[in-house]
Amino acid sequence: MVSVMNRQGGLSTSLIMIAATILALSSQGAYGRDKKPTKEERRVEQMRVNLQSRSPVEYCEAVYTFRSNGFYPYCSPVTYPETQHSFTALAGAQAQKSTIVEMRMEGDRVISSKATALEKKLIDDVATTTAPSGQPCLSQSPANCIAYLAAHFLVTTAADIPFYDWSSQASFDPDKARKKRLTIQVLVPHTDSASYVKDYGWRDTSPPLDVVGVSAYVVDGRIEAVTLSGRYPILSENPTDYSGSGFAAFVKALFPSCQFANDDEFYRSFWTALVKPQQFSESSGKWRATSNGISKSYSSSADGQICGLKVDAYSSTGRSITDSGQSLSGSTKQVTFRLPKIVGNK
Repeated sequence: MVSVMNRQGGLSTSLIMIAATILALSSQGAYGRDKKPTKEERRVEQMRVNLQSRSPVEYCEAVYTFRSNGFYPYCSPVTYPETQHSFTALAGAQAQKSTIVEMRMEGDRVISSKATALEKKLIDDVATTTAPSGQPCLSQSPANCIAYLAAHFLVTTAADIPFYDWSSQASFDPDKARKKRLTIQVLVPHTDSASYVKDYGWRDTSPPLDVVGVSAYVVDGRIEAVTLSGRYPILSENPTDYSGSGFAAFVKALFPSCQFANDDEFYRSFWTALVKPQQFSESSGKWRATSNGISKSYSSSADGQICGLKVDAYSSTGRSITDSGQSLSGSTKQVTFRLPKIVGNK
């Protein structure tokens, strides 16, 4: 009897061990299947790799997915931030897949087909430049300015135009040859629901981004003036337009001397210096004949001082009707900050 029980017990033990082995093997198989990356996981992993690429076609989508700061040229589809000042992340990625954007190889980097090797050098210089302390842009080199902005914001440029290319400004005049222009774009989260968002498809639910155009006037390699345009409600008569815009904080980031107790104090100073003293041109509101129709515009300007800096502002809104009956309209508002020592330079 005992031997039978021992045999049965041995048989039971053997069955248990076999079952446990089968279960372990099946668990390993299921675990292995679960660990196999999905198509979306493979896409995400590839995007992380693409962040290190020197080609905008590869890194732009990854930038909008993973990054909130840094310098990634040619990712913005917005050529003129004064008139089209916000868009979605998907629109930025699609801009690089469009046949309209033409790129070319310059060394080991892909740049705009209209740019020069000097633009490629500036991009590479930014990657090895430490963000400066004190004034981040005024009196600094373009690379220093971009490095500072990239440490705090997502910085890019228009996909289809060069941003530091002075070949079109070439001149035999030595004085003119000393002067360059740097044009970049700072992307910030969309805050104003009334602001225009460029829509690239009915199903585009990616986060909207707002564009702040930053144009720097460069003389002998140093920035002497910085112009802001685009997303912010600059030069508005209504103080509530500035509420929640982040404009005061942005100006403080670019110009550390702009230290105000609160947003209201900054906006009041801004309004006193640039909005209240606006003067309209004599031709404002008058229809004029053009080469292909008629047009009229309202333009104003003002100048003053904020944060110990010379500031001037320009605003223009226009409408035109072509000979074929097409109606076109647009507007631009911009504010320029200058070092006191260059007051009067244009």
